[in-house]
Amino acid sequence: MAEKWKPDFTVTKAEIRTARSGLIIVSWQTVSAGFGELTLYRDKSTKKWMFDSECMSRRFCRDVLAKLADGIDDLCWLDASEKAGEL
Repeated sequence: MAEKWKPDFTVTKAEIRTARSGLIIVSWQTVSAGFGELTLYRDKSTKKWMFDSECMSRRFCRDVLAKLADGIDDLCWLDASEKAGEL
């Protein structure tokens, strides 16, 4: 019996596609499970940030946000590294 194919959900890319007041759309890609978007928005009445997961697991949404954060320069870290001569 042939082994059933299992997609690899490892997030390979995450970038902000849209950012405006109260809305952030993050485009993402995986190794072999496809691509999509994660939409974060701020509810005007409750002032809470919410996200449209498109039925993705909370863990996967965290992985997308972690990949996004990995690609963002941290100004505090850059300043400290430059002072230490690490760059």
